[in-house]
Amino acid sequence: MDELEVIEGAELEAEGAELKTEGTQAETEGAEGVTQTTETSPTSAASTWKQVKERLKDSPDLHRQVKQALHFMEDANRRMPDGIAKAQERLQLIAQLDDNPDDPEYVPGSAPIEEVISNTIAERGFWRDFDKAFQSADPKVVNQMIEANPASFQKIVPEAMDRFAEVNPEGFSSYICKSVSGYLTEAQIPLQLALLERVLPPDSDDPGLKTVIEAFKAIKSVVEQINTTAKKPIETKTVAQQHQAQGGNDLETREMNILHNEWLGEIKPRSEAFTVAEVQKVAPKTKFTQPEINSIRNAVKQEVNARVATDLNYQKKVKGFLKAKNKTAYAMTVESQHKKIIPGAVKRAVDDVLAKRKTATGAKGKPGTQPTQQAAKPGQQQTSNSKFEYIAQSPTRLGLKVDFRRTSNEMLARNEAFVVGRTGPVKWKQGK
Repeated sequence: MDELEVIEGAELEAEGAELKTEGTQAETEGAEGVTQTTETSPTSAASTWKQVKERLKDSPDLHRQVKQALHFMEDANRRMPDGIAKAQERLQLIAQLDDNPDDPEYVPGSAPIEEVISNTIAERGFWRDFDKAFQSADPKVVNQMIEANPASFQKIVPEAMDRFAEVNPEGFSSYICKSVSGYLTEAQIPLQLALLERVLPPDSDDPGLKTVIEAFKAIKSVVEQINTTAKKPIETKTVAQQHQAQGGNDLETREMNILHNEWLGEIKPRSEAFTVAEVQKVAPKTKFTQPEINSIRNAVKQEVNARVATDLNYQKKVKGFLKAKNKTAYAMTVESQHKKIIPGAVKRAVDDVLAKRKTATGAKGKPGTQPTQQAAKPGQQQTSNSKFEYIAQSPTRLGLKVDFRRTSNEMLARNEAFVVGRTGPVKWKQGK
């Protein structure tokens, strides 16, 4: 029996000369040296061999070449059951994954298929790791974003904080209060309040002093509220939990957010115009550069956002107006709140900008120049060489009024002060 009669279902071994193929055609050379082209067909290798084997008995070389061709056809049919055309179509689809966004002149499909597949697998692995780290709140995601593009990261963070405020208002308030509390502590505001509390009486019949006492109590209350909120842990909330906390469903929450953005957008131009007017009041003859204007605008915006975020009563009122769709009350409340905050915020922002100017100007001045005593701010007078009048107790306990325009916090810390109606400073013993 001829060995090729069992070709079907068996492995054929390629022997002899190399078979040259092009496309789906196999070229065979006959005994007479005439080249013949035989089209491959879905016919099995075994049935094809039965048709031609008798004709090849007298041509050993042709016998070997046909054997190789049949082996190639059988192997190709097994490996590519859909045909060579379908395999080529799939390779073209894979080639579409090849690109180089950093090179505008790059021609897609230039890289070898193996390289395209390798790059695609590597990129897929990176984004899967990134998504896994994001889902598990791994801080390395933040580091990756900063390393990839620091400028874009800084631009997107404010947007993220705004969304954080919408998703988790309590957590956002706690986060802002932590920052504000740290800033106040660094500026020694709690210490200054404690010093003021030591010299201010609980109450007074003097209208001016009574106003100072009430203002002090209000400021102290706000600082205490900020510190209390700052101590609250930041707990993550699901969307369902947030909706439940707000007492509304998805539709109601979306409607409130839409109204808030729409109505606040109408108020912002008026608040910005009010901010400009306040800047002109504080520094009417000063021309600010664009970076200075941006600095003032950002500082005012940050303070307004921080203050309204920590005012829980205000937040409750605003949400109530949104829920009731009371646009008039909403606008009046928001604008009123802005007008309470903006003047002080503008004053602090302008002072910071002008202070930076003086610092820069002083650095360029003549070496050794020092500010004169007359240039010192009120309340910062030096008392090291002054002659003190010793008193038995603190001024307030003796019915004296502290002159806060001449008295600094450092003086109060040393139990020293200027009092109204007296030229020189007074001093008293600790605990008296």
